[in-house]
Amino acid sequence: MRVTEVRLKLINLHDNPRLLATCSIVLDGCFVVHDLKVIDGRNVTFVSMPQRRLTDRCYNCGVSNPLTSIYCNKCGSCLERDPVGIRDASIDLVHPVTAECRDMVEEAVLSAYDREVERINRLVEKT
Repeated sequence: MRVTEVRLKLINLHDNPRLLATCSIVLDGCFVVHDLKVIDGRNVTFVSMPQRRLTDRCYNCGVSNPLTSIYCNKCGSCLERDPVGIRDASIDLVHPVTAECRDMVEEAVLSAYDREVERINRLVEKT
């Protein structure tokens, strides 16, 4: 298996300066994975896999709320759970099983990111 295409979109968000880009990858020309993120970590830039926020329904009104919520977003009822005990309220939708696969994906995405940043810098220098 190999990454045959990377579709990258640079991001400039003031509310989340660590998010550098989002992207999709195509594996072997026939399988696409959307919503990977390029994140500026403390010491290294890395690729985050697509995630889904975990939710639970309110016992009172039935509305879906994030697991970290203490009160229902619709009716305000107490959701009767301890959000301090919930460390991660999201789950990876796809992820590499081996370190080699993760390295392959990360290398393809980060090299595409570097090329795009270089391209943008050249365009800015021309103007």
